[in-house]
Amino acid sequence: MAGMEALDQHSGLKRIASSSSVASMVLSNYGSIYSNVWKALQLLSADPSPLVTDVARKLISRVKQKVSARH
Repeated sequence: MAGMEALDQHSGLKRIASSSSVASMVLSNYGSIYSNVWKALQLLSADPSPLVTDVARKLISRVKQKVSARH
């Protein structure tokens, strides 16, 4: 897909699709699946796409709420 490594129109920086970098990060680590999912969410919370960032931050917030409710 040509758009995956296209120049970002606003910044002029080369951008690689988030899904490919997240997938390689998850496959390369040997920790638990939950740890890998958490790391992936943290990476996505800093994604250049505002929509991806927003969804990841909402998920992180919801998980933190659930954890704090149990303690």
